[in-house]
Amino acid sequence: MKCSLFLFSIILLFLFALPNLSFSTTAKVSSLKAAIGLALSNNPELNALRSRYEAMKNVPSQKGSLPDPVIGFNALNLPVDTFDIDQEAMTQMQIRLSQKLPFPGKLSLRKDAALRDAEALWERVREMELSISRQVEERWWDVFYTEKALWIIERNKGNLQDMVDVAKSKYEVGKGLQQDVLLAQLELTNLFNQEAQLKGLLSSLLSELRRLVGEAKQIEVPFSNGPFLEPPPAVDPVVKTACESRPLILSYKKEMEAMEKRLALSKKDFMPDFSLGAAYGFRQDGPNGMKRPDFVSFSISMNIPIWAHSKQSRKVAENSLRLVEKRQLLTGAFNEVKKEVESAISIYRASYRQAQLYKQAVIPQAKQTLASMMSAYQVNRVDFLNVIRARLALIGYERQYWKAVSEAMKARARLIAAVGGQDVWDRIRGKEEGHEKR
Repeated sequence: MKCSLFLFSIILLFLFALPNLSFSTTAKVSSLKAAIGLALSNNPELNALRSRYEAMKNVPSQKGSLPDPVIGFNALNLPVDTFDIDQEAMTQMQIRLSQKLPFPGKLSLRKDAALRDAEALWERVREMELSISRQVEERWWDVFYTEKALWIIERNKGNLQDMVDVAKSKYEVGKGLQQDVLLAQLELTNLFNQEAQLKGLLSSLLSELRRLVGEAKQIEVPFSNGPFLEPPPAVDPVVKTACESRPLILSYKKEMEAMEKRLALSKKDFMPDFSLGAAYGFRQDGPNGMKRPDFVSFSISMNIPIWAHSKQSRKVAENSLRLVEKRQLLTGAFNEVKKEVESAISIYRASYRQAQLYKQAVIPQAKQTLASMMSAYQVNRVDFLNVIRARLALIGYERQYWKAVSEAMKARARLIAAVGGQDVWDRIRGKEEGHEKR
């Protein structure tokens, strides 16, 4: 009986805990920072590149190490008639050790080149992190705008329904026109159509955002009054900082440095490598008990680069051209970063000004106009068509305001990625504030 009660209690506990367990496995994201963090943790391409970097960190020490020494054992001057090791005086059992020594400077150049390659790959990792963060933030603000647009439509559906009721009431008492009722119903239907389109777009955007984040089953973009828009920055200081801090540029610089090391190494290949060796030969005593001393031998050898015209010289030419290639790629990266910064600032500046204009002038004036027309319509001093137009204009202005805010934040995300990350961006803004205070 006690055992049955115990099992029954365990089953009840499991049933009560099951919903909580299933809920805990659902990743819920409600902040942009959390979404970016999950995306950076779960992206398979980024994780593969990180693993590649971790592997490449082990290469420099390998390139900077000497070749393994070689140990060998020889039987020298062994008579083939008897294979007796004490028959002949020159017979010996030998142990030898040799070590190859590259020409001075070669090992350090190989190590430095591999180190620059690893550093360049790390900058590629950082560049991919910036790209993923930018993509997540752009989709985040697309979702934000779409939800704001749906909220505007939901709020104005009630207002338009009120206008339909007013038009019906006036028509029923003979003070209005049937076309006013039909027009109001038509615009209300149009709002429902826009709502359906926006819901479909929102579903698509959330799916893409979930794909970027990787784990999240549920994403909630906070429905706030919107982000604070900073004043647009000056172009030249941002371009200068971006060219100094952008991982894309730093990776090309590291690759160019690695190629410079390889070019220097190929020039040193004209110089020979050395091989040092030592051997110790053991001899047996003679048949009559005569003591035979052991032998010791030393050797030094080097390679002779007699095929320099077809080998070493060609390697120098190859690396020289590869260095030119890296320099051209670096120049192209500078131009690309400059273009990205200028484009992002241009879009941000236009969106910022548009948002400020709608917030401070257009929307307040549109609200006043609508309120005035609604009051005038009640006493038949304004045509119903003008009232509808004023209502639709306000809806459009509010949506355009939030669209401008969203576009500004997306441009800001592209700008942060272009300069090299949030820390670099904060440093730029800090310098601007300090300059303004002075």
